[in-house]
Amino acid sequence: MVRSRLLQATARTMMNHHRSSSSSAAIAIMANNHLQQFNVRGFTSNAHPSTTMKNYQTSSSKRFFSSEADDDDLPSILQRELEEELEGGTMSPPPELTELQTEIQSDWTIGVGEEGDATIKMYKKEATANGSKVSLVFHCQDTIPSDEEGGGLLNTGVFETASDENEEEESTAVRFTLMVSRAGKVMIMKCLSEDAEAIVEGLAVVGEEQMVMGKEGEVDEALYQGPEYTELAEDLQESITAYVQNECGVTSDVAAFIAMYADYKEQVEYVAWLKSVKSMVS
Repeated sequence: MVRSRLLQATARTMMNHHRSSSSSAAIAIMANNHLQQFNVRGFTSNAHPSTTMKNYQTSSSKRFFSSEADDDDLPSILQRELEEELEGGTMSPPPELTELQTEIQSDWTIGVGEEGDATIKMYKKEATANGSKVSLVFHCQDTIPSDEEGGGLLNTGVFETASDENEEEESTAVRFTLMVSRAGKVMIMKCLSEDAEAIVEGLAVVGEEQMVMGKEGEVDEALYQGPEYTELAEDLQESITAYVQNECGVTSDVAAFIAMYADYKEQVEYVAWLKSVKSMVS
C-alpha cells in the first residue's frame, strides 16, 4: 500500500512526541527519505508525496489488473504483482512504527492476530481509577477519508474517485471501538483515529450480555445506541474526549499507532491475498 498516509501520521506523531526535539524541516526530510524507500504499485516512489497519493487513489486503491490480459496470464500477473510488493520492502514495519509500538506496550497489550485476521485488539494493562477495564478493537480496512462529510460510522470509506490535482491530499482516518467494562456493564465508544488524535463519534452503555455474540464492541441493533453525539453539549463532548485520553489512555501515540498499524497490516494481508489467489489459479 502507498505509504503516504502512514508517513503523514508518522510525521505528525514525531512532531507531537514528548521526546522529539527535531525541527519541522528535519521531520519533513526524514519523512521524504522514508517515502523513497518504498515502491508504489505501478509508480516510482521518488515522486512528490501528494502525487504519490493521487496515484494511489486512482489506481492502487482499486488494484485493477490489466483489462487486456486473458485468463492464461493471470498466474504470471499475480506473480509480477507479488514480486513488486516483496521487492519494495514493505513487509517489514517501518522503524517509526516499531518504536511507537515499543513505547505503548508499556501500557497496552497488543493482539495482532494471525495471518488473515485483520482485526487488532488492544488491552490496557491497568484499570481506570474506579476499577474499569479498558480495551479497544479496530479492523485494518475500516477507514474513511478524513474530509468525508456526513460519512457516519457505517460507511466503508474506500476511495472511489481522485480529488482535484491542486487539492492537498488528506490522511485517512481509521475507525476503532473503545470499550470500558465494569460491574457487568460496558460503555462502548465509537471513535476515529485521525491526525494522531482520538475522536469520539458515538457512545452507548449496555449490559455485557447485550453485546452481539462474536462481534466485540457491537451492540444489538434493537437497543438504544446512544444520543446523536454531535448534539451533546460542547463541554460534555470535551469532557468525554479528556476521559478517553487521560483515564482510558488513548493518547496521541496510541491514536497514531492505530492508523499506522492499520496501514501496515493491510499491506501484509494484501501480499498474503496475492499468494492465496495465485495458489488457487496456478
